[in-house]
Amino acid sequence: MKHFSAVFPALFFSMMMSLLLLSCSREAEPGTELSSEALRLEQIAVAENRFRTLMLENPDSPEFRPQARFLAEEYRMFAYRYPEHSMAPEMLFLAANLFADALDEPGQAVALFRQLAQEWPDTPQAERSLFLAGYTYHHLLGEPDNAREMYARLIEAFPESDLREAAQDDMALIGTDPMELLRNFQQAEGEN
Repeated sequence: MKHFSAVFPALFFSMMMSLLLLSCSREAEPGTELSSEALRLEQIAVAENRFRTLMLENPDSPEFRPQARFLAEEYRMFAYRYPEHSMAPEMLFLAANLFADALDEPGQAVALFRQLAQEWPDTPQAERSLFLAGYTYHHLLGEPDNAREMYARLIEAFPESDLREAAQDDMALIGTDPMELLRNFQQAEGEN
């Protein structure tokens, strides 16, 4: 399961709309420059546009990974520099997804997912981050104890979460032999 390919288009659209609304709602006072936050958001919008174009037109380009890394670092730096900004959790979430999928660096991704859940625990991004950290630990890093911990934190912190059932299902699979699961599935299918 690739987090990025399923999440990025919707997040990209929502991010661009937020940036558009932000730029429309913030007028610089005569004789002043845009705030550093607004400038950073403009830089991110440019980087997102470059990356999106590259992803759609030439995903095999040697520029793909450097552009993905640049965008991930832009997202991360925004979250670090402006932790009180309403978009900070989403920025860190986007960075983590880029590290997980576009850059194939699950260790870096899980570190960002954990950080997000720690620093912004009451956000929708924290809920998704706990799930994706559990998934990444289980399926990409082969660390079942850490996967269980992340899933348990999700279930405890977000008891009404839509991700609760998926977390419980994945927890039940931790430590099981995939071949045994396949044999059991085939046997069950044969009985039907």
